[in-house]
Amino acid sequence: MIRMWLHELVHRLSPRIWVTILAGLTFLLWLMWPVELVQDPLSIMLTDRDGKLLDARIARDGQWRFEGSDQIPEKFESALLTFEDSWFYWHPGFNPVSMIKAALANTRSGHIRRGGSTITMQVVRLSRKGKPRTYREKWIELNRAIRLTCQYPKKIILKRYVDMAPFGGNVVGLEAAAWRYFGKPPLQLSWGEAATLAVLPNSLALIHPGRNRDALKNKRNGLLDRMVDAGQLSIESAERAKAENIPVIPVSLPRRAPELTTTLGLLGTGRIQTTLDGSLQDAARLVMSRHHERLSGNSIDNQAVIIVDNRNHNVLVYAGNSPASGNRGGDVDIINAPRSPGSTLKPLLFACALDEGMIWPNSLLADIPTQYGSYRPENFNRQFQGVVPAREAIAASLNVPMVRLLQAYGVDHFLRQLRQFGLHTLNKTAEHYGLSLILGGGEVTLFDLVQIYSAIAHNLSTAANEGGDNDNNGLEIQPKSPFGLTLELPSPGASWHMVEAMRLLDRPEGQENWTYFESARIIAWKTGTSFGFKDAWAIGVTPEFTIGVWVGNADGEPRPELVGLKAAAPLLFDLFDLLPTTSWFSPPLNDLELEASCTFSGLPPGPFCPTDTFMVPDRPHRPMPCTYHREIFLDPLTGFRTNSSCSTPQLAIRKTFAILPPLEEHFYRRRHPEYMSLPPLAQPCQEGQELNPIQWIYPAEFTRLVLPIDLDGKRQSVLLRATHRDPEAVLFWHVDNRYVGKTQHDHIFQIQPDPGMHTLTIMDGAGNRSSQQIRVQD
Repeated sequence: MIRMWLHELVHRLSPRIWVTILAGLTFLLWLMWPVELVQDPLSIMLTDRDGKLLDARIARDGQWRFEGSDQIPEKFESALLTFEDSWFYWHPGFNPVSMIKAALANTRSGHIRRGGSTITMQVVRLSRKGKPRTYREKWIELNRAIRLTCQYPKKIILKRYVDMAPFGGNVVGLEAAAWRYFGKPPLQLSWGEAATLAVLPNSLALIHPGRNRDALKNKRNGLLDRMVDAGQLSIESAERAKAENIPVIPVSLPRRAPELTTTLGLLGTGRIQTTLDGSLQDAARLVMSRHHERLSGNSIDNQAVIIVDNRNHNVLVYAGNSPASGNRGGDVDIINAPRSPGSTLKPLLFACALDEGMIWPNSLLADIPTQYGSYRPENFNRQFQGVVPAREAIAASLNVPMVRLLQAYGVDHFLRQLRQFGLHTLNKTAEHYGLSLILGGGEVTLFDLVQIYSAIAHNLSTAANEGGDNDNNGLEIQPKSPFGLTLELPSPGASWHMVEAMRLLDRPEGQENWTYFESARIIAWKTGTSFGFKDAWAIGVTPEFTIGVWVGNADGEPRPELVGLKAAAPLLFDLFDLLPTTSWFSPPLNDLELEASCTFSGLPPGPFCPTDTFMVPDRPHRPMPCTYHREIFLDPLTGFRTNSSCSTPQLAIRKTFAILPPLEEHFYRRRHPEYMSLPPLAQPCQEGQELNPIQWIYPAEFTRLVLPIDLDGKRQSVLLRATHRDPEAVLFWHVDNRYVGKTQHDHIFQIQPDPGMHTLTIMDGAGNRSSQQIRVQD
């Protein structure tokens, strides 16, 4: 039916009608054929969270061309349309009256003086760069302007012109012009400034803000008068606008976040709005400059700072380098540069061990001379405490206890956890890092490290406020990290004990007496110093904010003053002074439980332990019960130790002692005079005693030695060290069953062994002995 109707219609229409229809369709097709508008490369434009300019980079074609905002300022639009195209919203893309006037003026003058172009036609011309200004080109512009008007709303066409118009020199677009000439965003332009910029694109050959200032001023004032005549501006406003100065030279663009601009510029161009707090960014960089004056005297030239709001996951400050670093690595974004983190990973191992049930917060860790093969970790002060509670090991940043804890926890296991936390720069094997991983043997970025601690703080605050998560596996909570990644973090219970341990650190010089002030800020913080004094770190955490600081030289030059406590921590606390008042973490009670604990060892109590109750992570696994406390029989007359084989139990006095191994006791009692060593055994009981009171300090195990030869041809000596439970005991030293000397009190003995294998033996007066072997390399 329809087919028959169409067939009849075709035959009834005359050829003239068909020509008319085809012409109409052709015209519609012409109108709707897309007008190609070239998109020129954009500059990188970095703004803070309020839209204020932080930094910018020139476009790859050498032009300052900013991506404009969606809104055209009302003042500039009024000035522009009055000057350029007052009939813009009414004409079809060209203005016949203007074109006729231009043609008459050009005919009278004999050359082209006026173009008669509308704003729409100028948009087309700006898209056809390099084309000669001829009548043929004018016809093409008119043609495409009509099509452009049919295809786009007038506001979009005007916005396109505002973004493409030249404003003198290498400044393109209103956004760039407002910043380059007046140092402000377009929406803040005054009437005088808006009028100045409105007249600039029209006469670039004659007028430039740096020259011909009188001509520019006259043209601006003429426009203001026209706006008064058009009723767009009051006489008073126009007079105030005329009194404004004409810009002399372009204004320097702000350089408030140069490293972040460079980093984000690798990802793209255009307007990039960040979460940075512009005022805080400026204040932080000012503090960094002040500290640079302190540090540069020691040839320490670079710093990096990042501040994160833990509550909304926003980065507030991103200063990838010191503002005053100059040519020495000042362009390097150190926040994203892998560096050795020193001791900053220790709290994470502490939290992991808590979650695994290996330790409780106050569990004693051995702090004694330790050697694993050729690796001999040492504390920063080269001293030992014998044993130390785990949380105090974190507070004192002791190396040896944490290395021993990592050995028990497993390097491979801890490495997997760190990667799950987000430290993806640790991309080598556990064998590559070894036990030095906990002391900075790997490389991480400040960005990643702050990300972890900020996520932990957010997770902990959320758990405490919402009642926590009673999931006992500890590492299955997956909150969103501040930077859009999903991280597996320590449990809230372990995290709370971690920050509680970190708040105990002794603060740097000038902050020592902070506890005496009620208004003092409580901060969980940790420093780090890399091997060789190349990197100094400081991380600070409150429920609201996390601050990360790195100090050093970008080229890796070591300096003896590059110690976290001295170089980075003072900057950390000065940065916290810029922040509003902060609170402290509440314990996540749903992830903690009250447990009886030995007051000495911090472990689940044994049968003879004095106890108290402590909050510990609620986990199915728990540490082994305390074995330090033992019940000892004492002779009531001499006070010596006895046992059932050499005394009458009914007459002996029972007393509980905390008994440390000889080596731990040797160092522990130096710092703890209240520690009660075991009384000596009564003479009849010495035979068959269970515990050997002698213990080697060095060598603690079979050791290969390379002893250099001095200039006189003699081989250097080696110092042997041991300890005895009885501080008054005399030790007799033997090398290969040959007596070589004796010591008392401080058992240090020097020998000069020949190359080869040697057996070292120590004996005390009661016949106790201990042997160790060494091989001296030839």
